Amino acid sequence: MYLLPYPTFPRVSANTAKHHLTKLPNDVGANEQPRQRCPIFLRPYYFRDMQCSELSSVMTELSSPS
Repeated sequence: MYLLPYPTFPRVSANTAKHHLTKLPNDVGANEQPRQRCPIFLRPYYFRDMQCSELSSVMTELSSPS
C-alpha cells in the first residue's frame, strides 16, 4: 500500500461543508450568546464544533512557523 506523504482528508461536497459552517450575525455564537471577537477572516462564520477562540488558536498554530 502506498502511503501519501501528507494526511488525506475525506472529500466533502459543498453542501456538506455548508452544514458545518453556519452564517450568523457578527459577534453572535451558538444559542445566540455574544462571543468574543474573532480575527476578521473568521468573523462572519461560526464553526459549529468549535468555539471561535479555539478555532483562532488552531489557526494561529497552523500559521506559526514550527
